[in-house]
Amino acid sequence: MTDHDQIEAPLKLRILQTCRRVPVSLEWTVPYGPALFHLGIHNLAAERAPAVFATLSHYTSMPQLWDLRSILETLAAERQVLIVFNHPLWDETGLGAERHAVCAARFLHVHHRWIHALELNGFRPWKENRKTIQLAHTFQKPVISGGDRHGFEASALLDLTNAETFAEYAEQVRSGHTNILVTRQYREPRRLRTLQCVREMLQDYPSHGGNPSRWTDRVFYQGEDGQVRSLAHMSGLSAPTCFELAVKIAGLLSHPNLQRTFRLLSGPPPQVCAINFRYIGAISKTH
Repeated sequence: MTDHDQIEAPLKLRILQTCRRVPVSLEWTVPYGPALFHLGIHNLAAERAPAVFATLSHYTSMPQLWDLRSILETLAAERQVLIVFNHPLWDETGLGAERHAVCAARFLHVHHRWIHALELNGFRPWKENRKTIQLAHTFQKPVISGGDRHGFEASALLDLTNAETFAEYAEQVRSGHTNILVTRQYREPRRLRTLQCVREMLQDYPSHGGNPSRWTDRVFYQGEDGQVRSLAHMSGLSAPTCFELAVKIAGLLSHPNLQRTFRLLSGPPPQVCAINFRYIGAISKTH
């Protein structure tokens, strides 16, 4: 699992004896012209990870002062490192799908030799993922799975591998060998899955150990004085009325009876068929 532009979590986990082999990875935000891309940088050497992370962070904050090609070339020189272009066709900045796709193709044209795979994202529409497969085929890159999950649902797309270490898995991907399992949940309506995720994020978890159990303690805002506070501190209330109403609505919309209605209104599920390209690997689906 990766965090956005942070490596603190894997480094802390590696302190535990049972987690010594946890890969040091992050999802790196890469400004590129008018677009904004995300690269999965996986399995950094733990002893050098802080210095590498500092370089990546500096690029994100001041991209015009750094040579992206040099950074990627240095990362890719480490054989155990895996570099993945995450959800390459997700237009996060609102450029428009066509313009964003042009930027993504330009980015790959310049940097493809240091990008090892493109991500099929388990929380992006199948129409977008199909175009990602086409993009990967154009640049002769394999595709691997990604989940982009922020709730309890497991990733809807999973990589299958017989590798015993992450370094061995990285070598398989870099060699173009991947196998992706498409689970049943990917065929669920995406709006329904989003509602379920929102409901899980906005629930209270009183048995969550020493971490904040109320959702209002886990959501933050920046006040006019520049201070960051949790919603629980807003006006001294446990939660603003509008947020409480939103939580109740999310809970109502995720009721099983309404879920069945959403499925009917969403039409037939996406037909995710088995795909086998020379550079793409195999994509399977569960029955």
